[in-house]
Amino acid sequence: MVISNDWFITYGVETPEMTVRGKGCHIVNGDSTPDTSDGTDFGVLAVAGATHEHSFSIENEGRQNLLFTGTPLITITGHTSDFSVSTNVASTNIATGGSTSFTIKFDPTVAGTRTGVVSIANNDTNRNPYTFCICGSGAAASLSYSSRMFYESADNDGSVSNSVAITLVGDTFSQNSGMFTQNVHYTAANVPAGLSPVISVTDNSHLELSLNGNAVFHQNANDATNMTITFLDAAFVTCAASDVTSYSRSDIVVDFKDNPMPQVSFGVASTVERFGAAVSNMNLSGADPNPQANCSGCCVMPSTGELLVIRNNPAQIQVYDMNGTYKNRFITLNGFDDTEGICLVDSNRNLFVISEERTGTVVVVTITSNTTSITRSGNPIYQTTIGSTLNVGIEGITYDLDNDCFYAVKEKNSMQVCRITTNGTGSTTALFDAGQVLNGVCTDLADLFYDRYSRHLFLLSQESEKVIECDLAGGIIAQFSIGMFTQPEGICLTPDGHGMCVVGEPNEFVRFERQPISSITPENTVTNIPVVLSWPAATNASVDFAVTSSTAIANQDYLATNGTLNFMNGATQGTISVTILSDPEIESVEELQITLTNAANVFLGADSEYRLSIADSTFAATLTVYSVRGVSVPSVGEHTYGSGTNLTCALTNSPITGVATQYVCAGWSMAGCSPLSGTTTNFTMALTNNAGLTWLWGTNYWLDTGVSGSGRVDVAGGWIGRNLNVTVSAIASDNRHLEG
Repeated sequence: MVISNDWFITYGVETPEMTVRGKGCHIVNGDSTPDTSDGTDFGVLAVAGATHEHSFSIENEGRQNLLFTGTPLITITGHTSDFSVSTNVASTNIATGGSTSFTIKFDPTVAGTRTGVVSIANNDTNRNPYTFCICGSGAAASLSYSSRMFYESADNDGSVSNSVAITLVGDTFSQNSGMFTQNVHYTAANVPAGLSPVISVTDNSHLELSLNGNAVFHQNANDATNMTITFLDAAFVTCAASDVTSYSRSDIVVDFKDNPMPQVSFGVASTVERFGAAVSNMNLSGADPNPQANCSGCCVMPSTGELLVIRNNPAQIQVYDMNGTYKNRFITLNGFDDTEGICLVDSNRNLFVISEERTGTVVVVTITSNTTSITRSGNPIYQTTIGSTLNVGIEGITYDLDNDCFYAVKEKNSMQVCRITTNGTGSTTALFDAGQVLNGVCTDLADLFYDRYSRHLFLLSQESEKVIECDLAGGIIAQFSIGMFTQPEGICLTPDGHGMCVVGEPNEFVRFERQPISSITPENTVTNIPVVLSWPAATNASVDFAVTSSTAIANQDYLATNGTLNFMNGATQGTISVTILSDPEIESVEELQITLTNAANVFLGADSEYRLSIADSTFAATLTVYSVRGVSVPSVGEHTYGSGTNLTCALTNSPITGVATQYVCAGWSMAGCSPLSGTTTNFTMALTNNAGLTWLWGTNYWLDTGVSGSGRVDVAGGWIGRNLNVTVSAIASDNRHLEG
C-alpha cells in the first residue's frame, strides 16, 4: 500500500467484553493509579465548597450482551462520604457495540487526599468485577504565585520582560478565559508610574499577571518592593475573597537595572563554526586518583582566570589553568549528590551554581580563590522538575544575567532544554521542544552555555560529539564537530569570548580559539562590512577602525581607510566600507585586516578583527549555492574565491522535522567543478572553476501504526519516504479474528 493516513485494526471476541473509558481514554480493569487524563483524578477542591462530576462510559466490545449484575449496579468503597454515584447507568443490558454511561461526584468533606475504588459487577468472565481507583484532594482555597519578581527587559527601556503565573486551589475563578478587570476582579497599588497590571485568565484555575507599558523612572534605585495585588469577591465562584489564602499580596517586586555597556563587534550570524583547536590536554591530572570517570562540567572563574572542573565521584571541583594544567587545588563538596553542572552567576559577588542530576536541584554557592570546601546545607536551593533519576536529570546548567534565569539540559528520555526561574521555587518550563528541534541532529545533551552578547545557546552532545549553536527559540544556527573527544561532558566560553573550553572523560580538555571573520571579494568592488552593538547603548558610542595589510599595497590594491564609527543613542548597527581597486598586475590572493580599537561607551567584543581577501580577477572563481531549505555553509547565493581555494561545504541542520513531515538532505550535486555528486551533508572541494552546488532534499511522512483490541502489526511507526510502498501485516491474537 501507499502510506497516506493513520490506520487501525479492530478485533472481535465471542463473549461480552467490557471496557470503561473516561474523557475518551481507556481505563484498564484493576487500574490503581488515578490520572487527570482519564478523569479518575478529580483534582483539588475546596472543602465543603465546590464539587466536581466526572462521567465515565461503559462499552461492550464483545459478541454477546453485557449484563450488570451487582446491587447496587455501581459500588464505591473507601472515602464514601466524599465520592458518590450521581447518575447511574441507564440500562443493565448492553448489546454488542453498545454503550452506557454513569457519573461520579467528588465533594470533599475534609482536607487531604481522598480515595475510592469503583466496582462494577458484570458477566464478562475476564473482568468481573471491573474495578478502578479514583482520588481527589480537599483543600482550603488558596492562591500561589510562581514568583514575586518582575524584571526589566534587556532593552533597559522600562518595560518588563517576564510574567507571573497565579494558581488557585480549593475554588475556581469566575472566568475560564479572557481578562480580569481592574477594580472589578482585583485592585492594584504601588505600581511604578508608566506600568499597568494586566491579568489574563488561562483557565478557571490559572491566571497570568503581567505589567504592560514602560516605567517612567527605571534606574536601579527606582526598584519597587511593595507592589500590591488584591483580589475581590467577583474573582471567585464559591469563596469570598477574604476566605482565600493570599488573596492579597503586598511584597511584589519590580526590579529595574542600570543598562550594562553593550559589546561592539563585526556582525556575524554564527560563532561556533569559527572555533579552531588551539590548546589540548588529553591527560588531565588532579587530586582524585581516578579522574577518568568523573568529569561532568566546567566554567571559568573570572577573578583568577582559572578553569573550574566539577566531578561527581567524589563530589569536588578541581582547578586548572586555561591550558589544562592542574593548579594543585581542589574544593571538596560536602553533602552534594550526583553533581553534574556548574556555571557562573555573578562575578562581582563570586556566586556560582552547582546542579545535581539525581535530585533535580540547583544550589547557589560562593567560590573564591581561597575556597577549599563547600557544604550544601544552608545555601539557597532551587528545586526543579527536570527528572529525578540517574542519567536522565539535569546534565548541565547556564545562567542568563539579563533575564535572571537559568537554562538547563536533560540528557535524554526525552531530551529537554528548560528555563528555570530564580524566584526561590525553581519553576521549570520548556524553552523549546528539544525533542523535535534536535531530532536527527543529536541523540543526547551533556551540557550547555549561554552567550549573553549573541543571545545564543551552545549545546554540547556527548554521543553525537558536536556543539550545536542555536537561538532561544530553538533555531539551529550552526554545528561544530568535536570528534577528538572520547566522551565530552562540559562546555563554557571564556569571559572575553575568544575561547571555548570543552572537558570530557577520560580526563580530556580542549580550548578552542575563535578565528577572525573572513570573506573574499574580487577587485574593483566596494565591500560593506557590518559592525553591530549587542544591544542599544544608553548614550552615544563610538569605535575607531583601520584597514591595513601586509600583502596588499595601500592605494594600489585598496584605498587606505581609517576613522571612527559613531552610534547614536538607540542605534545598534553601522557599516565600514572598504574599496578594492582594479590592479592590472596578475597577483595571488592578498589579505586586508580591518580592526576595531578605542571603543567609547561600549567595549570591544571577541569579533573585533575582520579579514578580507582580494581575489585577483585572473584567479577569481565563483561558487553559487542552491538549497530550497536548511542552513548551508557557504550560505545560499553567490560567493567569490580565489581559484584553487579549498572549501568545506556543509548542510548543518538536516533533518528538519515537523509534526508529521520531515525533510532530509539526500546529498548534493555539482556543476562546473568536481566532485560532481555525493550523498553526505558535508564535503571538501578545490574551487578551480565557476561552479554551482545544489543541496538535494527528500521528504518523509510519519507512519503511525496501532491496533484496537487484541493483536499486533509487524511494522512499527516511523518516518517513511514519500511515495514508498510499505507492506503492513496484522496478526490476530489467539481466539480473535480480524474485523477490518
